[in-house]
Amino acid sequence: MSFARAAFLVHRAKDPDDWAESAARHLSDRALEAVDERGAFHLVMAGGSTPRRALACWIEQEGAESPIWSHVHVYFSDERGVPPEDPQSNYRMVREVLLDRVAIRPECVQRIRGELELEAAARDYNEVLERELGPNPFDLVVLGLGPDGHTASLIPGVPLDFVAEPRVGVGPAPMSPAQVRRITLTAAALRNTRETVFWVTGSAKAGVVRAALRGGDLATIVPEVTSPESSVVWLLDEDSAAGLDRE
Repeated sequence: MSFARAAFLVHRAKDPDDWAESAARHLSDRALEAVDERGAFHLVMAGGSTPRRALACWIEQEGAESPIWSHVHVYFSDERGVPPEDPQSNYRMVREVLLDRVAIRPECVQRIRGELELEAAARDYNEVLERELGPNPFDLVVLGLGPDGHTASLIPGVPLDFVAEPRVGVGPAPMSPAQVRRITLTAAALRNTRETVFWVTGSAKAGVVRAALRGGDLATIVPEVTSPESSVVWLLDEDSAAGLDRE
């Protein structure tokens, strides 16, 4: 499937392979577009297990030796307060699946330093974003969506514990197996992007996907992290999209 630029687009994959292939093709399309137009692709990656399949498929489709990798800049939507080698580290997941396998330049990988005291890590990452991007937007922000309506480490109705103005904060642990406080991009930082894509899989997400796309009583953070001025793409599997079939 070719992803057209649109204000709002939902793609429902027919099986796990189709989901991964569609996610990878979307990454490739946006990377090529950004490099052709601006010479670099500034990508914000989500953590968790869902991105593993998409990133592995991206390498398969693009090729590990593709020249595109030298133009990719990687950032992170959030990070647990753990060292980079910890099994819970979002950076470690991206490093193992992507960074160790392709020629993305080390200076173009901007990890969140979760081994620091969390407020210091937030201030540090805010400075990184100011240095690397200034006021310019990201090209693509990849986000997941938790069953409690959270994305990155922003939980609906729950304020951050600390904000290093204006882009990075520290928040409580969202619903997940790893109950660890996190450093996270703020809603304002996530909105500053040319496009946002939500990667969502699994039946546990069906209710929150329906709430985000159709409305309802279940709160989500989605309205706060997306901008009407940028494109929003939803890449769902059959399980996460099941709630959309109900009237």
